[in-house]
Amino acid sequence: MVIDIYEHRKTELKRQERVKELRCLYGISEFLAKSEMPSDELIQNIVSLILPAMTFPPICAANIIIEGKVYGTENFREATPVLSQVILMDGYQVGLIQVRYLEAREDQDEGPFLEEEHCLLVTIANQSSSLLAKTRVQNYENFRTHVLEHLVRDETLPVMLDAIVRELERMNPAMWCSILLLDVEGKCLKLGAAPSLPGFYNEAIDGLEIGNGVGSCGTAAFTGVRVVVEGIVSHTFWVPDKEFAERAQLGACWSQPILASSGKVLGTFAIYHHPPQKPTESEFALIEQYAYFTGLAIEKCLDTQRLRILSAAIEQSPVTTVITDEEGTMEYVNPKFTATTGYTALEAIGQNPRILSSGDRTESESRELRETMLSGMDWHGVFHNSKKIGELYWESAVLSPVKDKYGNSIHFLAIKEDITERKKMEAELILSREEALDAKRSKSEFLSSMSNEGNDGK
Repeated sequence: MVIDIYEHRKTELKRQERVKELRCLYGISEFLAKSEMPSDELIQNIVSLILPAMTFPPICAANIIIEGKVYGTENFREATPVLSQVILMDGYQVGLIQVRYLEAREDQDEGPFLEEEHCLLVTIANQSSSLLAKTRVQNYENFRTHVLEHLVRDETLPVMLDAIVRELERMNPAMWCSILLLDVEGKCLKLGAAPSLPGFYNEAIDGLEIGNGVGSCGTAAFTGVRVVVEGIVSHTFWVPDKEFAERAQLGACWSQPILASSGKVLGTFAIYHHPPQKPTESEFALIEQYAYFTGLAIEKCLDTQRLRILSAAIEQSPVTTVITDEEGTMEYVNPKFTATTGYTALEAIGQNPRILSSGDRTESESRELRETMLSGMDWHGVFHNSKKIGELYWESAVLSPVKDKYGNSIHFLAIKEDITERKKMEAELILSREEALDAKRSKSEFLSSMSNEGNDGK
């Protein structure tokens, strides 16, 4: 009878333990279902559910370590015994769950921790791994949105790169990131952004000459291939800069080349970790994705910069610039066009350049111009045009097709210079020459006539 009561009590205690474990898992499931909850808050809530599921909650403490960030109960401290379970992703350890007894207690038949408690931690580790995978996907989407927002705001390249790095480090607190840009000559890496790395380290790598075996970034930029250095101190690539890395407390460096859409290397995107470590397969994918979007941002900023310079050059050009579509309708005119013709941009855009025609161009001349342009060649010539007020003027012009990547003419560009004064001077010069020739002829005729009269007098 005594044995039956003991067994019954033992069974009841086990049942109660299983109920606590189920409550823990159910609570975790409820938290995981709340997609709007920040991941940090979610993990901290998971930690808080572990202790009530243990056999002796009052003398237990727990924590979860994920990618270097620690989430623990308020009473957590180093103590033994400890029950641990690693958190795996793609076969690599990305975290750890620990439950510790803070006070000594008698071992049970199975030891200080029950087998069921170990199974509970395994389940929580699997759920944490799934959460981390989901968080990484969400972080990537947030990062992509973050980059696109900065692109829309048309920010300068330094501001853009700094924002990208800061956003990545915010999402991944255990990472330090840097973006290095390849110089115009393609020989050296210049600092783009590395707000969390020490100043002395950034100064050391700014201007780094690329080459095979020159650190992680120098090698990645030189080869165009990702370089993973799991342990900086022991790697041959880092021998010359090992002192700086140790001083900056850098243990690992993974560097991904940033490529333009053409495949050209623009720079490197690097992730540093304090402890030596190797990226997981999912981290490999993230590095590639981060570098890809960073490349888009760099290309967009560089294109915008080039367009600004080009636009300013055309707007301030001392010659007339006109761009038409393939049908010849004007889509752009610069300020010099208005100064020369009297037509504002609003009046000219949407019109055909024929609004400037003086009407004295022959049909054969017009046909020759059209045929040259349609053949994809440049046309050089002179126009005798009419201003808005009807005043005639002369223009020297070069007309060129603007082609797409397939060689099709999609726009036409006209660069024209007002040569009215030059034409006037040429006409005056011709007239002066003719008057001089007439005077010379008249003089010759006069002298000849006088000579003939003298001969007649004899």
